Amino acid sequence: MERRQFVKEVANKMRKNMCDLFIGSGISAPSGFPTWKDFLSPYLESIGITLREEEDLPLLAQYIVNKNMGNRNIISDAIFNTFAEEYPLNKYHDIISRFPVRTVWTTNYDNLLERTFSDRNPRVVSLEDSLVHPYNDTGLSIIKLHGCAKTAAKDIVLTKEDYDCFQFNKPKFAQRLREAIINKSILFLGYNYQDPNIQLIMTQAYHMMNEITNSHFILMCEITKEDGENDESFNQRKVRFDLWISELNRLGIRELVVPVSEYASVLLEIDRKAHESCIFVTGSHATASPEVEKRAQNIGRFLAEKDKVILNNGQSTGIGSIVLSSFMQHIIQNKEDMNKRIKIFPNPYIASPDYEDDPNLIPDLKSVRLSLVTNSEFIFAFSGGIGTIAEIEVARSKGRIVLPIICEKNDYDNPAIKRILDDESNVEMLKELVTNYMEIIEKREVPEDKDLKKAIQEIIDGKI
Repeated sequence: MERRQFVKEVANKMRKNMCDLFIGSGISAPSGFPTWKDFLSPYLESIGITLREEEDLPLLAQYIVNKNMGNRNIISDAIFNTFAEEYPLNKYHDIISRFPVRTVWTTNYDNLLERTFSDRNPRVVSLEDSLVHPYNDTGLSIIKLHGCAKTAAKDIVLTKEDYDCFQFNKPKFAQRLREAIINKSILFLGYNYQDPNIQLIMTQAYHMMNEITNSHFILMCEITKEDGENDESFNQRKVRFDLWISELNRLGIRELVVPVSEYASVLLEIDRKAHESCIFVTGSHATASPEVEKRAQNIGRFLAEKDKVILNNGQSTGIGSIVLSSFMQHIIQNKEDMNKRIKIFPNPYIASPDYEDDPNLIPDLKSVRLSLVTNSEFIFAFSGGIGTIAEIEVARSKGRIVLPIICEKNDYDNPAIKRILDDESNVEMLKELVTNYMEIIEKREVPEDKDLKKAIQEIIDGKI
């Protein structure tokens, strides 16, 4: 599949909340966890088997259990000892933590995904009974189909028998997976053609759905020649790889194959595209001066005039309210569908403006604002207090660019504006994206409306 089309289709699904993630061991491997093959090799050697390419790994795991009189503890104990360790998160985790998804499926035993999405307070499900408990379907769920290194050994999916009996031993998981395949698309990450998990799971789902499934996607690394490998061996692997892709296509999975060096950049493109032209405007919740209010109104109206812009609103008073009101007026006058142009993110702190100035509540405020910020491509920030600074810090922690809105000379002394301009990484990206605007900022001058509108247009057009 062509790269641009792949990114576009996946991102569009995410924008509509129609895409789940399915994470395999390839995402954990860069953190230091052993591959499935490396993990099994010592146990296979102990029963006289030398691991070769294209082996049926669940079947080999079954051999190990059978050789030990059906005792699974020899492997399950090692799983707990290995995959319960605290390994560092890697660059892939950093990127996928920003994806606007509500369900993450995984066959991994480790806890890296729980830590990846920790600031979203995920609901982790590794036992079937947990699925029947009430939960907030607007939050994030991590469903660990093959069990977890911190739960009972009997819940680990490990051997050929476990795979064969999956939908019978774990019927609630099978049903939930079937529903996801019917109603949504799935993006598979961290799988390769030698990994049996994806093929077995999708084949089961394919037949459960009478051979009718939604469109799904997989991002894979291309086959490369290994050190010391001869041409015949490499060509054989390449043929098998191409045939495996054909089989995935039959099951409704469309692929993008890239060099390993480009894997992270594709994920970054999906992240940006999924939030494309989603803008969040923040600033003081206090009463604005006439000059500041006028500029906020102008921004709201200008953003509304851009058909592809979606305004993310956090139910804030002050600047946020002024921008929203101006944006809505234009939408109403032009008889547009407001639901397609405005997204509302709940803000419990609206009960009292004083809450946003309470330092004790800042950690909770950051948690509440996380969804709003991660669902925005860019943040426009007026001067503000500690609440505005908290939102700026959340935005930067998730790699979002923050544009400072300067209305008056004294804005340069505002802590929120200073926080933006002290961030060298953010400033460098702004210099590339809105060069002329940043030249004005560097001179500590007040940009005119035409300067700001030009900068906003450059941001919407997307130079980077």
